[in-house]
Amino acid sequence: MVQLSFADRPYNRVAEIYRLLDTIGLDVTILPNTDCGKRAVLVIMKSDLKKARDAFDRLNMHAKEKEVLVLHIENKIGSIADISRKISDCGISIGYAFLGPLSISEAFLILECSDNELALRALDGKPARPPGPMKTPLL
Repeated sequence: MVQLSFADRPYNRVAEIYRLLDTIGLDVTILPNTDCGKRAVLVIMKSDLKKARDAFDRLNMHAKEKEVLVLHIENKIGSIADISRKISDCGISIGYAFLGPLSISEAFLILECSDNELALRALDGKPARPPGPMKTPLL
C-alpha cells in the first residue's frame, strides 16, 4: 500500500478528494489529521497509484508518497503489542500505527515502518537478516 500525504493544507478539501477518487473507482482510506490539520493523509493500493496521481494533477495537488504496511489482524487485546514487539525486536522502528475495526473480531492495521520488508519477515517468524557469520570490521 502507498501512503500519500499532502502538505498544501487540503484538509478542507477531503470530501472533494474522496468523491474524485470514488468516481474513478479507487478504494481509499483517509487517516485522521494527527498534526493539527497541516497534512491530509490517504492510503491507497499501490496498483492504483498512477490513477491517483492523474486525479490529483487535475486538482493541482501534489503528494509525498511512502510505502506502508496494511495488515489484517485479530481485533483483540494485545494484538498490536505482539506485532510491535516482533517488529521492534528486529531493530525496526514504527513511525505510526493506525487501527481500523472491520468487525468485532477483525481489524486492519496500517504501519509506517523504517523497513517494510524486514518488518514482514519478522511478522512471518523468519530471521530479519539472512543467517550467516557476523561480519566485523578489521581493526
